[in-house]
Amino acid sequence: KNLDIDLNRTHQNYDLVESDLTLYQRVKERVDFAKETGSRVQKNSVVMYSNILTVPEEMAKSWGEEKTKAYFE
Repeated sequence: KNLDIDLNRTHQNYDLVESDLTLYQRVKERVDFAKETGSRVQKNSVVMYSNILTVPEEMAKSWGEEKTKAYFE
C-alpha cells in the first residue's frame, strides 16, 4: 500500500546476516537464549527484529552498487 516502495526492486534486498534460519527463527532463538540466561522476557515484551537502512538516492547513484553494498556491510 506504500506507494514509495518499488516492488520491482525487491529482488535487490539482501540480509546482512548469513544464516539458514529465517529472521523470525533467529529472533526466537535469541529470545529463548535470553530467557535461559536469566533475562526477564515477558509474554507482552516487544521484540524489534528488523531494520531498513538506506542512503540518499543521489549518493547511491554516485557510489554505484558495489560501494553502496560495501557501505551497508
